[in-house]
Amino acid sequence: MRRFVMICMALMAAVSVRAVDLKTGSFGVLLGQSQVEVVFDFSSVVIDGMTLDDFKSGGRVDEDYENWDDFEVFIKRRFIAGLNRYHAKIPGDIVFRFSGSPCRYTLKVIPAMMNIDGVYSVNFCLTDNDTGETAGTAYGSGDGGVFGCFSNLQGDGFEELGNDFAKFLIKQLRRAVQGKAM
Repeated sequence: MRRFVMICMALMAAVSVRAVDLKTGSFGVLLGQSQVEVVFDFSSVVIDGMTLDDFKSGGRVDEDYENWDDFEVFIKRRFIAGLNRYHAKIPGDIVFRFSGSPCRYTLKVIPAMMNIDGVYSVNFCLTDNDTGETAGTAYGSGDGGVFGCFSNLQGDGFEELGNDFAKFLIKQLRRAVQGKAM
């Protein structure tokens, strides 16, 4: 019985693996920055096999959100909440914000896929606003849990994604610090 429970736990852990992985460049350029603007781009998202426009044409998002705009604000807030949970551990005390003062860098969060079961995949693009060049890109995926409606599962998922991105960023910035120390 103990062996069966251990196998089940290992399978559950394998199924719910989530992480953020570097694709190109580096996010270490954020070392020394005090704030970074966060922008979401849902223009290419596929939701349960539908484009965003097709999904919106279906009416309500789910029983919790009548329209997409309210749901989008909810998702953004959950992502920032997850990201800011690790604020004290991110080297340099970087503040992530949606708007406000001009920032040197913008982090674009680009959801690629979301589904009713809470599964998501997201691309990240860090842009230097002074030069217009892309400093780094990354990819994240995961799931938002087991129980709840679409918005609840995606909200949980995007908060986890914020946590995962913060952990990814901590590693990137530590490598940048080590690189400068050499």
